[in-house]
This record gives sequence, C-alpha cells and structure tokens, in this order.
Amino acid sequence: GARNRGFDVVYDELYAVGTLDHASSLSKIKSQKPDWIYLTGYTQDLILLRKQMNDLGVTAPIVTMVTGPAYKEFVDGLGKLADGVTSSSWWHHATDYKSDDVFGSTKAFYTQFVKEQGHDPDYVHASAAAAMIVLQKGIEKAGTLNRAKVRDAIAGLDIVTFFGPIKFSPNGMNQVRDLPIIQVQKGKVSVLHPADIKNAEMQKM
Repeated sequence: GARNRGFDVVYDELYAVGTLDHASSLSKIKSQKPDWIYLTGYTQDLILLRKQMNDLGVTAPIVTMVTGPAYKEFVDGLGKLADGVTSSSWWHHATDYKSDDVFGSTKAFYTQFVKEQGHDPDYVHASAAAAMIVLQKGIEKAGTLNRAKVRDAIAGLDIVTFFGPIKFSPNGMNQVRDLPIIQVQKGKVSVLHPADIKNAEMQKM
C-alpha cells in the first residue's frame, strides 16, 4: 500500500457504492490540505465525487481517480471539471502496435473506430475488440469449435494485436504490460507515461 511505499497518508476511508453525499469525508480531506488526493470507484461515483469536490473547494496539486478518466463517460459527464484528473488505463490509442489481426495496427483500429463512432475509443472499446481477436485466433489455432480445445489454444497464445501483446499467465490473466498513466487535458485524455507513447507533460490541478 501507500504507507509501505513511504507515503504519509493523512486520510483514508471506504465509502459504500451508491453514496450520494460525500460532504463529510471531503471536508475532512480538505482540512488536511493534501498534496495528492487518490480516489477509487465506479464511474458515476467518481463523477459525483468530482462535482462535490468542486462545490466544496476541495483541491490538491494532484487528483487521481481510478479508473474514471479511462472512460469516455467520465470526461463527457464532467466537462471542464475532468481536466487535470489523472488515472491509469489498460490501453490508449497513442500506442503503436503492428499486428496480423483484422485491424493490422493500433492506428488503423483508431481511425476506423473514430470514422464509425465519431469519438475516440477508450480501453473498454479496445479491449472488447481485442477479446474477439483472441477468440478468433484461439479457434483458428484449435482448428475446432470444441470449447476445451479452444480454451487450451487461447491459453497458449503468444501474439501481438492492435491492443498490445497477448500472452496469458497460468492464472489466466494477460501478462503485465507497462500500462499508460493518463491525464485529462482540455477535454482529451493524454498520456504521461510510459515514455515511448507519452504525448503530454503532467499538469497540476
């Protein structure tokens, strides 16, 4: 946790999903004058928290919400209030993977998605498409629709898709990649890290 990494945690609290009034907790956070506010929750919870932070004047140089800014709904729902909020994401279209899937590259997926949908894809859109590619590759590798054989074929995949490398650990999780650290800037999701896809400098709130 944060304490084990040397951070001085001045306030820590869990809230119930669906809580509508965060005034008490936010007021306590405000009184501590933190350097970094780190919040987690579902998208609608985080939208509500950000709005109430604004109403109560709760600020910090760094505000992180996991995983709000990774979703289009977060940015759309907050407008300018989303600016400055940081987070992490499983994927961002600034990556530049070349692949032998139906898209051929990250750029091609991005271009086709924007053409058809009229907005940037977030990681949910991309991961859904990547999941279908994994299923396709698994069926092709297995040479059958037998579920057990397709499952085993998928478990043994070692491929690069427009989404990135796909290689599953024994526990069934895709092996860890250097995931993007993002920040909303002027209504757009920008990448702060890793260096090879970084397209913006971090801005304080």
